[in-house]
Amino acid sequence: LGVPYAATLPERIVSWRRTATAHTLALLAKEGLLSRQQPQQLPSAERTTSSNQEALVAWLEQSLAAFDLRLSLREAAASGNCSWLAQLINQSDCDIDEPVTLNWPPTGETCVHVAACNGHTAAVSLLVSLGADVNAVGSDGWCAIHRAAQSAWQSAEMVALLLSRGADLHVRTSEGLTALLVAARHGRLDAVKLLVARGADLRATDSEGYTALDTA
Repeated sequence: LGVPYAATLPERIVSWRRTATAHTLALLAKEGLLSRQQPQQLPSAERTTSSNQEALVAWLEQSLAAFDLRLSLREAAASGNCSWLAQLINQSDCDIDEPVTLNWPPTGETCVHVAACNGHTAAVSLLVSLGADVNAVGSDGWCAIHRAAQSAWQSAEMVALLLSRGADLHVRTSEGLTALLVAARHGRLDAVKLLVARGADLRATDSEGYTALDTA
């Protein structure tokens, strides 16, 4: 009781990982895909199968560990927990620009997308300082600046930060949306004013020919 939500996240993730690993291995054992015998105890004809099982277990554990890391990175970015985020990045050999979202179909969003969408300026600053690509593109063509322009949390402040770190003002999504079009579509007036002041094109149109004034 009284512990901030973000502070409990690492423990929750570790607990989830252990449960997921145990559950997955139990399912494999139930289907007869895993043997409880040690390789040296098996008849020679079965040793090849045992080696395959061991390789499967090793692959499964590595896959779950990688999934665990992605999930942890996403939770840290979404909650703006900078200390946890830095720890995860510094203590692993992860690609900071690897997609971390768990949506299906995959959106390809990175930690920068997630932090920007949730209005965590400190987290975005940290990620960029550690080498994150501020112009990383998701599978839908959205960059962090589009997520910031869409967000209801510190939209203008986040857009300003991203621009100061090299974000492309004119980059478009797969639907032809610029950050200005996104901000106008979602009613982010402060972000619209900022983008226009920074040189965003008010005449830019989306894939259907609508301008920011049309969608506002």
